[in-house]
Formats: sequence, C-alpha cells, structure tokens
Amino acid sequence: MQNDDILEDIRNDIKRLENEIIELNQQLKACKERLNRKQRILGLSKNDVPEKDDILKVPGSSGNEYIVNLTRKTCTCADWQYRKAGTQETCKHLEMHL
Repeated sequence: MQNDDILEDIRNDIKRLENEIIELNQQLKACKERLNRKQRILGLSKNDVPEKDDILKVPGSSGNEYIVNLTRKTCTCADWQYRKAGTQETCKHLEMHL
C-alpha cells in the first residue's frame, strides 16, 4: 500500500510540473509577442536588438562599473556619454571588447 501512495505522489508531482511548464510556455509566448510588437512600434529589426552576450558589465579604472552594448557600440561611461555619443569614436571600455 505504501508503494501505491508513493507512485500516486509521483504522478501528482509530474502532473503539477507539466501544468507549470504549460503555463510558463504561455507566458514566454506572450513575452515574445510583446517584444515583437514593441520592435515593430519602434521600427527595430531583430538585428537591432542585442543578444544577451552583446551587453557587458565592465570595470572602469576608477572602480566604477559601466554597461557596454557591443551591438550599438554604446557605453555608460562619461567619456562616451558626453564626448563620443553620436560619433564614430569609441571609449576605452568599448575598445577592450571590440
């Protein structure tokens, strides 16, 4: 009788996990649809949206951390923000990873 109870518990756990997977897949689909809609609204192609590996957190020489976007060639450092944004120039944080 105890083995039957264990098997029933396992079956219930499997069913619960299957339902969670279905719900997560639905949420993922909805997220992808929202992302696609936002891309269309902003006029972005899939190539304009950086992959996870294209956005890096890099250390600065003064101990600060900066966010570098390799796809867009942008950086959150002051040098790039105030001197090089809108130009073809890159800051040292971008140069380290390009």
